[in-house]
Amino acid sequence: MNSFRRIKYLPDHDTIMVNQRELLIKHFESGSSISGVEAATIYKIRSLPRRILDLKQMGYQFDSEWRTDPTGQRYKRYTLVSLPVEQ
Repeated sequence: MNSFRRIKYLPDHDTIMVNQRELLIKHFESGSSISGVEAATIYKIRSLPRRILDLKQMGYQFDSEWRTDPTGQRYKRYTLVSLPVEQ
């Protein structure tokens, strides 16, 4: 007898991406900016540039700025500039 139990539900790739986009939209709508380290720590989003691209394709517009942390490591910080225009 197989001792492994079957997993009944695993979210598909598209569901995970939608949830990550929704988390970022709520974050940006609160007026906050975000960096890759923050996205990974707070929301478990490991590819922030890809999620930003997804949001840009949905009509969101962002500013980004390169910064340097106290150890000299460079990172990019994203700020929402405008929401999608409804048609």
